[in-house]
Amino acid sequence: MITYHVLQPNDLPEIVEILDNHFVVDEPMSRSVGLTLKDEHEKNVFNDFFVTPGLESGISLAARDTEKGNKMVGVRITGVTTKDEGMKSATEQQVNNNHIWMMVEFLSILWGDFDPFEHFGVQKIAAFKLMCVDGAYRKHGIATRLVEECIELAKQNGCGAVIGEATGNGSQTLYRNVGMETINEIKYEEYKKNGKVVFHKHNEHQKIVVAARKL
Repeated sequence: MITYHVLQPNDLPEIVEILDNHFVVDEPMSRSVGLTLKDEHEKNVFNDFFVTPGLESGISLAARDTEKGNKMVGVRITGVTTKDEGMKSATEQQVNNNHIWMMVEFLSILWGDFDPFEHFGVQKIAAFKLMCVDGAYRKHGIATRLVEECIELAKQNGCGAVIGEATGNGSQTLYRNVGMETINEIKYEEYKKNGKVVFHKHNEHQKIVVAARKL
């Protein structure tokens, strides 16, 4: 039986384990830059930018298999940002890790000057950061349930909109199915530095999409 619960800070070791085994090896950007959470410095920087803010939001979720010792089989990391805080962009110096900076820089370019607060006329938004489902548990609706329940939690938390990046075909389809509109997209083959495609190990995934929806 799969159960769902709000993530807590003490879940971090399990979150890192599932992300290292089932996210960084499959997600196009992570795979292309050679990201590894087995490197202590890289893991800490990754957590600071993509994981920890979601653990503080109260609307990030885990899926667990109660028949396998309550094993964590899925996570949906979601942050919360207010209009006063705004959409912050990190600098290369702040990131201090080349692999993660390549990803952060690309996401910043992708979002451009889009302002979800102005676009939707809201004061508070939920920001989807990471989603991962254990490879052995995919195609069973877990990702859909994680997203739908996070959206409900975001509403209860007073968020007026939800935004997020979808780097693969599955997440792009899922976001469309829950009513998120595409704000911008870039094909992996078109994003180059020094004439070379940066995220070259994208396999069947052709593009990255940023999407949003008013709640």
